[in-house]
Amino acid sequence: MRESPWKHQLNRTLLDFRKLPEKTGRVHDEVSLEKFFFVSAFLMRKLWERLELTNDIDETEFAVKKYACIRKPPPIHFWVRDKEGRVWQPIEDHYELDEPKDATLSFVQLCNQVIHSYVFVARPKEGEVFLCSKRFFEKVLYRIEVTRYLELIERVYYDEIGWENYNMATGHSERRGFGWNEKDLSYS
Repeated sequence: MRESPWKHQLNRTLLDFRKLPEKTGRVHDEVSLEKFFFVSAFLMRKLWERLELTNDIDETEFAVKKYACIRKPPPIHFWVRDKEGRVWQPIEDHYELDEPKDATLSFVQLCNQVIHSYVFVARPKEGEVFLCSKRFFEKVLYRIEVTRYLELIERVYYDEIGWENYNMATGHSERRGFGWNEKDLSYS
């Protein structure tokens, strides 16, 4: 596998994230989880922008839960700060958390929601993250399962272009891999 510097950094980020609980014996805190999500989303989107991923990744639909906004969240400087100085966003007051809806985000939409997150509430013990970008925070909130996000990162890391076809008339490039097996979570 030809490894680009961006894939190498993505793999390092994933390995470092997985090592922390082993080294310390504790669960990730909210800050480390948010940092991991942000850095990994940036690296994945960079790979996508550089055309280093197959169309199979580009066409991926990522399953999420979405919640309707019932009351516009306040500006960031009105969020609550606890005794340790952590910022707490009262999402329960602003989103219909009792009525989740199944939804999907494209690969790029997911990366952009993370990178441009205005609301980001990490719940490490529950293995979930609630987020939405500044563009959509008045409409919807998304819930992402951390394990599914980790699977996506692994899939991106192991994604390898098997062949590429460039259409000179349209300027469209089609990049396909060797075939992702969703059941085995591996390439065949």
